[in-house]
Amino acid sequence: METMTDLIIKRIYGNAPVQGEGTIAGKPFYFRARHGGWSMSIGVGMDKPDADDKDAEWFREGEWPNASWMPHEDARKLIEQLANEYLGS
Repeated sequence: METMTDLIIKRIYGNAPVQGEGTIAGKPFYFRARHGGWSMSIGVGMDKPDADDKDAEWFREGEWPNASWMPHEDARKLIEQLANEYLGS
C-alpha cells in the first residue's frame, strides 16, 4: 500500500468555491467545495479545464453544510482522508 508521501497538495484556496489541487501517486487531483457539498476527482486536474467528473479515474462527492465557506484546514483533512481511501483501493 502506498503512503501519504504520495499526496502532494499544491494549494488550497478561495471561497465560494473552496478549491484544492495537487497530485496523489503522481496523478492530478482536483477538489471543490461549493453550496452544500464537495467533490474530488483523481486523474483529471486543473490542467484539463474542459474535463469533467466522468473523465476522472476516481471520483467522490459528499455533503457539507455551507461548503462554499469550508475552512481550508477542514478541506485539507478531507483531501487527506480521500487520498487514503484512493490509495487503499
